[in-house]
Amino acid sequence: MLRVRLALRFDCGQGAFQEGSVYMNDGWMEKLLADRENKRRDSERSSQLSSMATNATPDMLSRLSAQVAADTKKYAESTGDASISCETIPAAYADGFQVDRRALPTFSLNVGIDTSGIRYRETRRTSSSSPQAVSREGTILIMARGQDELYYRIEGKDYGCESEVSEYFLRPLLSLLGA
Repeated sequence: MLRVRLALRFDCGQGAFQEGSVYMNDGWMEKLLADRENKRRDSERSSQLSSMATNATPDMLSRLSAQVAADTKKYAESTGDASISCETIPAAYADGFQVDRRALPTFSLNVGIDTSGIRYRETRRTSSSSPQAVSREGTILIMARGQDELYYRIEGKDYGCESEVSEYFLRPLLSLLGA
């Protein structure tokens, strides 16, 4: 009869368990808790940025309104086309602005604050016999990367300054006029 004696040794303490070349780290709980804390911080940061963007929406709309008004005025003065106007909508009504061209081809752009951001709606008519049609409408989201880094997002594209959004709004009007 053959007898075999087997002796095993297990060390379970702070650090690691080694058996031959196998290494097991018993710091899994620390990693799990660190991951959980990182997710909590990320969620908190995301919430802060969202709140910051929401609070900045009225100011961002005001700056955008001023830029569109300046660009509209510059175009009207440079071309002598007085049929284009940009007017601020009073805060008591809707807090926003409107760009209009009443002569044919007509163009109207209404921009104002909505519960989800800044809402816009563009309509135009190319001839007196054609019906007025909505060409575009949507929501501009105000996004925050950091405390002082706010930007506009339209249809998934980011715009870093008001002049870029003004171009987005006015380019269809100018194309309609052959500019």
